[in-house]
Amino acid sequence: MLLKNKKGFISIKWLGSSVSGLVVIAGIVALLLGQTSTGILFVILGLIGAILMTAVIRGLR
Repeated sequence: MLLKNKKGFISIKWLGSSVSGLVVIAGIVALLLGQTSTGILFVILGLIGAILMTAVIRGLR
């Protein structure tokens, strides 16, 4: 899903990094609240998402 901005399209990089960042933050919050397994899962998913988005962006260039 691409959102239009003045230049045409919002960068996929920004979209991906913000989503991954939110997932990592959610994982850290879960860890702080004592939900260890959920927190670790979210942090790992967020990091994997960030790595995948970076790979996709490099592939598009």
